[in-house]
Amino acid sequence: MDVYVLLASGQQPGVRATFAEQTARARGWNVARVICDTTGPGTDPALRPALAMALDRIARGESAGLVAVSRADISAFDDEYEAVLDHLRVVGGFLDLALPETAL
Repeated sequence: MDVYVLLASGQQPGVRATFAEQTARARGWNVARVICDTTGPGTDPALRPALAMALDRIARGESAGLVAVSRADISAFDDEYEAVLDHLRVVGGFLDLALPETAL
């Protein structure tokens, strides 16, 4: 299990990464890595190098899935968000959110 956090350029993972990591552990998962992109909100998930690495780890069987704080870590746009979810299904992984999608 990996934690994924989307950050603005120069932002530190701090509270967001800790919250996602605590959520994963509370659900009984071991966190292997905390993976952060610093491309900032609004960037296409397909263009984020750290997300690509996280998805590749899942595809290779090195991680079962991702825990993120909220949907905003993936995308606020339905088509981009759904594309990531579809990719996760294809490679046998999953996304778990610390906050419900409706909490935004």
